[in-house]
Amino acid sequence: MSVEYVCISHSPLLQDDVPEQPGGIFRAAADGVRTAIAAYDPDLVVFFGTEHRRTLTDIVPSFTVGLAAKGYGDWNLPESDYAVPRELATSLVDGLLANGIDVAFGSSLRLDHGVGLTWKHLFGAFDARPVIPIVINCAIAPLSAPYRAVALGRAVARLLDGRAARVLFVGSGGLSHSPPAVNAQIALLPEAERQQAARSALLEAGKLIDAPWDRRFLELVRRGDVAALEALTTDGIAAAGSGAQEVRTWLAAVAAAARGANVVSYEPVPEWITGMGLATSLAA
Repeated sequence: MSVEYVCISHSPLLQDDVPEQPGGIFRAAADGVRTAIAAYDPDLVVFFGTEHRRTLTDIVPSFTVGLAAKGYGDWNLPESDYAVPRELATSLVDGLLANGIDVAFGSSLRLDHGVGLTWKHLFGAFDARPVIPIVINCAIAPLSAPYRAVALGRAVARLLDGRAARVLFVGSGGLSHSPPAVNAQIALLPEAERQQAARSALLEAGKLIDAPWDRRFLELVRRGDVAALEALTTDGIAAAGSGAQEVRTWLAAVAAAARGANVVSYEPVPEWITGMGLATSLAA
């Protein structure tokens, strides 16, 4: 089985049509990765994504595997179906549970922009590739320890070995940011009001990007230093903002592929309130 990975930040604000679009370095890197993915032509995508207090709220598992999934429709994203191979996803859940990785599963997950933004940019239509979505809780405390995301990634890779010719692991989230939209009070607002409240806090949130933290983290990814990534703590990650907890998706993807990155790109983008990073094992 051939295995590659892509880890990438997301921000719904990159969809804004403005005269001078920010994030040129990130946009160019993401476009290059999209081309590299098309050349790799994966048979299966395993997508480690996040959820922003929209679907998993009253009951919040650390890890949730989607047996079927569709878009949530937030931030102008579609509500169409993802092409989830249900039998394979169910088999993966069985295997994870048998190997000590306690996961929940959803028969009809609605995936918000924590999956949809990156998917749309890298793959286009939601049904463009077979995908097993795995939502990692990064938004609602208490959070699982980061090393559990590493264990999840390793177990998923081991269980899928031989089940597809070419597998692409994707981790979407982070890096440093403090998104106002996941504030507990704002999260309870109707979707339109929630987005407006988030936009009103952009100036202050944009000042909270921690570029030195991001670059230290990216260096660990570049080296494929899974031991150092596994040693990260929730409190240590919190120093880079509440949204930085989303790097758990990166930990899972890097651990699944078990090697460093051929391409690493980084750009702090205050307009998107996020340190926008990208790392991939795919050749440039």
